[in-house]
Amino acid sequence: MNHTCIKRFYGFIFCILIPTNGFSQFDSIRKEGTFLQHLRIQKLYNERLFVLNQFPEGNDTDLLLIEKAWTYTILARYDSALSGYRRASVDSIRFYGFTANYYSLLFRFSKFKRLDSLMTNPPDDESLMKFRTAVDLVNLTYDIRSLPQQLPERVKSQYEKYWRIEKKSGALATFYSLVIPGSGKLYYHQKHQALNMFLANLALGLQAYESYNKAGPQSARFIIFGGLFSVFYISNLYGTAVGLKKAKRDNKKQLQYELVNGFLPDAGMYPGRY
Repeated sequence: MNHTCIKRFYGFIFCILIPTNGFSQFDSIRKEGTFLQHLRIQKLYNERLFVLNQFPEGNDTDLLLIEKAWTYTILARYDSALSGYRRASVDSIRFYGFTANYYSLLFRFSKFKRLDSLMTNPPDDESLMKFRTAVDLVNLTYDIRSLPQQLPERVKSQYEKYWRIEKKSGALATFYSLVIPGSGKLYYHQKHQALNMFLANLALGLQAYESYNKAGPQSARFIIFGGLFSVFYISNLYGTAVGLKKAKRDNKKQLQYELVNGFLPDAGMYPGRY
């Protein structure tokens, strides 16, 4: 049995054998800081959350909510983490040093308006200033020729892709596909999809044309191929418009991913006392 399994085993025994009322003496989170720190160092996060849930809300309610929120973050229970941070005051989050963790959650889940409202004044902390830069990048504030120098190359590269795709017009893409099927996707750099769409429409269009010439408009063959061509042609227009929206959405998500993993502070780093 490896070391991690041993820790988990003892953590399980800890939660099962010690009844909830055994923590009744834990009347303040501050008095049990050493124990909470031990659980954190040993990475017994479920057990840490179990202990935190035994403390009554009182004078240290904000601190308790914040500690729970951080622990929820480590356990990837992000909705609970955000809920805990929302219940605590912003001043307390800043005072106890959990601002970067809170901001990371807001950024990860696209709460840009909330994050922007919290950064009305430029922060003194350099790590927090990165969130201002990150939000500006997502909002396309920077021109691709004047990006901040401190950005990693992967972030710069993804921002350029995001910036260029956001400049593409859905109406123009649809018009191109109306004239030549597939050319709308080529307009926003979906080369393989553009080729497939062009070939499919071309093949069906030629079959419909040949059927019309040989068998006439009343023939079953023309009705079948003409109907298929009409469906593919309309799908080409619809797919072009929807595809551009998806490409914009995907590039934005990829930019967020690159910023979270290569530029913003580590949300899992514990900044507090316990």
